[in-house]
Amino acid sequence: MSARYAWSDLFPAAAPLAEGPDHPQDAPGGCLRPPAGESEVRRLEERLGLELPPSYRQFLLFADGWGTEDDEYCIRSVATVGWLRDLEPCLAEA
Repeated sequence: MSARYAWSDLFPAAAPLAEGPDHPQDAPGGCLRPPAGESEVRRLEERLGLELPPSYRQFLLFADGWGTEDDEYCIRSVATVGWLRDLEPCLAEA
């Protein structure tokens, strides 16, 4: 049995999940997105060809990413996760 990660302790239930681009970044929980579904996470694992680390997998089931995709500091959604060589070829070369 894998460890359980207390994402709800880090992002209390009182913090609203992001529903749009005007969600305040400094609110508790920041810009959490609504959770990804189990089938979406499985498709991501199939697309990448590997099992996700348990903590990251559980995070995606808690919130499908954090921040905006164009933000330097974000956690990508299952739809936008990929290999660095594909997402940022210049960084991968460095």
